[in-house]
Amino acid sequence: CHSRYPVIGESIDDIQGIIDFKELAQPLAKGLLSSQTLIIPWIRPVRFVSGQMYLSKLLSLMQRMRQIPNSRQHPEMVIVVDEFGGTAGLITREDLIAEIIGGNSYEVTGTEEFTLQMLDDKTFIVQAQLSVEEVNELLNLDLPLTEDYQTLGGFLIYQLQKIPTAGEKLWYENLEFTIISAEGPRLDQIKISQLEELENEQIVNAFLEDEAGEKVNQTTSDELIDSSVFQAETDPQDMN
Repeated sequence: CHSRYPVIGESIDDIQGIIDFKELAQPLAKGLLSSQTLIIPWIRPVRFVSGQMYLSKLLSLMQRMRQIPNSRQHPEMVIVVDEFGGTAGLITREDLIAEIIGGNSYEVTGTEEFTLQMLDDKTFIVQAQLSVEEVNELLNLDLPLTEDYQTLGGFLIYQLQKIPTAGEKLWYENLEFTIISAEGPRLDQIKISQLEELENEQIVNAFLEDEAGEKVNQTTSDELIDSSVFQAETDPQDMN
């Protein structure tokens, strides 16, 4: 799930530039853009390099690109061309460092490899390891920040009071969280859907479906006392 994509014209040899989803996330979340908005104003120039360039020189070039203030040229990706000027492929800075340093010894941290995908104007897939603060900033949300968790996955576990599995859902205010994938206790991808304002009698808290398909723990707004959302009732042993 990557954030940067090359934009092509009439053929793969006609690279127009690069579009970075990170630059679109906030305007989309604030309703300033829609799925029908043209991407042309958001295309950034791309750097073309020869396939004969040494990796060390390419890394030095990309590091210099990052240091140029107010540069429109994207510093995280270059397009590689062959001797005929055709597109041979692309290289990202992360891939380049991994190749030079070696295999798995390079690990992307923070927002260096941004993991956010837009499905439509109100639906996004987010990595569970992304911090709640980053999710709030990128999607213009107001998820609570607390010492009890740091990541989006931690927020879901805290709200549900258990480690959820793929397919389980959490409703929080006007948001629906769906566990897309998980590996054992480690949550991977989360789908966030922004729903229309909920009616008074609609469910505003999480409900889970067990293996038999029966709904468990659902709370209507009439049952809310001191909080806009209750946590799912779960045996504390489920947290183990």
